[in-house]
Parts: sequence; C-alpha cells; structure tokens
Amino acid sequence: MSLREGVDRMVDRATLAIGLDPDTAKVIQACNMVSQIKFPAKVRGKVEVFTGWWAIHSAHRLPAKGGLRFAPVINQEEIEGLAALMSYKCAIADIPFGGAKGGLLINPYNYEEDDITVIAVIEHDGVVINEGGLNIHDVRQHMAETGGVKGFPGGSYSEDRDEALLMECDILIPAALESKIHAGNAMQIQAKLIVEAANGPVTYEADEILRNRGITILPDIYVNAGGVTVSYFEWTRNLSHMRFGRLQRRYDELRGHGYLDTLEQLTGQRASDQQRKTLVRGASELDLVRSGLYGSLCHCHHQDCTVLL
Repeated sequence: MSLREGVDRMVDRATLAIGLDPDTAKVIQACNMVSQIKFPAKVRGKVEVFTGWWAIHSAHRLPAKGGLRFAPVINQEEIEGLAALMSYKCAIADIPFGGAKGGLLINPYNYEEDDITVIAVIEHDGVVINEGGLNIHDVRQHMAETGGVKGFPGGSYSEDRDEALLMECDILIPAALESKIHAGNAMQIQAKLIVEAANGPVTYEADEILRNRGITILPDIYVNAGGVTVSYFEWTRNLSHMRFGRLQRRYDELRGHGYLDTLEQLTGQRASDQQRKTLVRGASELDLVRSGLYGSLCHCHHQDCTVLL
C-alpha cells in the first residue's frame, strides 16, 4: 500500500467516525493539482538531470503550504500523500493554509543531510547504539566531521539501520522517512510509545497492528504541526513588515518595573539584580513565537480531546 493510499484509508476511518457524508469525504481527499518537472544541473563538472514533483492537495485556503522532500526513492503518489497530510495538519492546527508538498528525486547523502533519534542514532550509513545513553552533542559533532555515525567512539556501530527500530525502549521517534514502520515489522516493535516526528512513518496496516497491541501512537499530523504553525507566524510577520514584540516589549518592561517597585514598597525589601532583571524583562520575538506555538498546539490538543469525548 502506498503512502497516499494509507493516508486515504486513515481519513476514511476518521470521516466515518465523525459521520461525514462519503461524497464530501471524496472531495476532501482529492488532490487538486500535481505537476512534474525535469531539469538539468551541473554537479562537480558533470550534468545530471533531476526529476521533481509539486502537488497542491487543497487550495480551499491560501497560500498552499508544504515543504520539499529530497530523497533517492520518491514518486508522485508519495508527494500527493504528503500534500494531503499537510492539508489535514493545517486544518487540525487551525492554520489558514492549504496543503502542498514538493519532492526532488535525488540522493541527499551525496550532498548533506542528517537525522537523530534517542538512545540510538540512525543515519544513512548505519546506526550507533549505546544502551547507557548517547551524548547527542558528540554524535552531531562526529557526523559533521565524518558525514555519518560510523566510527563514533561513544557507542557500538551496525550497518543494519532497520534493526534499531526493534530495540526495547520507552519512546521510539521515527523522524526521517515515511513507511519505516510497516506490516512486516510492526509485531516486533517493542516501544511503549511511538512519536511520529516524520511524515507518515507508520503505514496504515502497521497502525492497525500497533493499536491492537496497545501501543500508543502520537500521530504526525499533530506532532510535527509545529513547523507549519511557526511558518504561519513567519508569514504574518512578513506581511506586516514588523517583528513580533516591537509594539509591546517596552510597555511590558515598564509595567514590570511598576510591579517590582510596588512589591518592594509593600515588603520593604529590595530585589536582587538577577530578580530585577528577570521580572522586568520584556518578551523577545523568540519568546513570543515559542509562546504562540505552545498555545496553538495546546489548543489543538484540547479540540482533539473534545471531539474524542
């Protein structure tokens, strides 16, 4: 079953659960537009011809939002499925974007890419494992220097990347490619919780198996919605040509000074320099973005729980 078929199956299950009219569900699932492009590029003195796709699943709200997938094995159906996931993700996060996705058929490891998980770090050249815990900073440094995890001194190395998915652990975070957990390995998964940081890392068949086994899955459509949420913040910021916090930061600082002065007068005690710095500090743009992201995802979670109840 392709990623696109798996996404449609999961949407079928969801629309059936909420009693949506089947014809309406078909309209929602249909991909509005897909285009393919082939283009040449000179790489290290040699001309290569690359193939790419761009899919707009839904333009009911604009702009249509979606990232680019660079992978040696992708196709049109996969890109359509990822575009559909983006539509549903935006809807769940209440972001006014349609869903889209682009893909380029290319081996990124000939150029540059990385990906990290928890007690085992899986990369294109294999997996490094340390049951006692890996120093992630050191692993990243090693990857930056060598291009992979092979030879990392802080853990044992194996070329069998997929075997690491079957390790006994509390949390498994597939964070790179789609369909890595499938019907062929779902019965061997030993994690208690799966967090779908990648797009579509668990196939429809595997999802059924894992749910029947009582393994909790946090779905990608919610877990990695932070990217599109912050992208929306960035979009609104660029439209206004004004950074977040510019209007209220100084006001917040003055109000903080007022609160602190009142507290010192009431208590007869003076705050330390560090306390004063903390209490009167106005929110930075990063503070506001993180606060908005946290609030948005909490709101989504509350809405999801309300629907389930």
